Amino acid sequence: MFGIGLCKRIIPSLAAILVAGSIIGSMGAIDVSAGTNDGFIFETQGNNTIVLTEYTGSATDVEIPNTVNGKKVIGIADEAFKGNKTVKTVKIPSNVTTIGENAFKDAINLNSVQFDDNVSSIGKGAFMGCTSLTSAKLPTGIATVKESTFEGCVSLSSVTIPNNVKTIETKAFYGCPSLMQISLSENVTAIGSMALGYGYNESKGMSVPYSGFTINCSEGTKAYDYAQSEGFLLNTADIWETIANET
Repeated sequence: MFGIGLCKRIIPSLAAILVAGSIIGSMGAIDVSAGTNDGFIFETQGNNTIVLTEYTGSATDVEIPNTVNGKKVIGIADEAFKGNKTVKTVKIPSNVTTIGENAFKDAINLNSVQFDDNVSSIGKGAFMGCTSLTSAKLPTGIATVKESTFEGCVSLSSVTIPNNVKTIETKAFYGCPSLMQISLSENVTAIGSMALGYGYNESKGMSVPYSGFTINCSEGTKAYDYAQSEGFLLNTADIWETIANET
């Protein structure tokens, strides 16, 4: 989704801790494979920037580099960390603006992600099935929480939705039984089907709303209407000033 597929080459070093690779003909991924950044694989783009396409390392705490040999790391590609079993924490740097679809899907031990506010797009299913993730403070740069972004994050109990968010798509937080309340601003103007407060009930063989799920919002907002239509609890205290201070 990043328009990758241009001329590629091995970058010889990243600071003093990375080991040189070798050029395979005139093409090849940038493989940063030593020290604390073990296992990053990048691909170049035409505007002299690069995208992280895959992580093959074994570190538990991962800090994605902001630049590699002077090139900005601007994105995390689709499925870059999909199915990873070792990573527990990820720090995303300021140059990254885009996180691809299913980028961290089923990274079952991931419990913490630190976003920079320059992130403006998080793809569908980006954190789907991250069963150890407990909280998420979304970057202020995003306007949409896309379909199934946090679906199946069963340990997720706290989410901060920033003021800029206008749309929460279908099943964005589906199957998150630990997330029993959420605060939404008046700027949210669209909420998709089963975006909040829903999960699958095995015994009933169907999707059901979570009993006691609460939305903190103001009257006359889309969030208020959504809560009423789904039969959720409402807290209509003047909470937005608190939310804004948190973000």
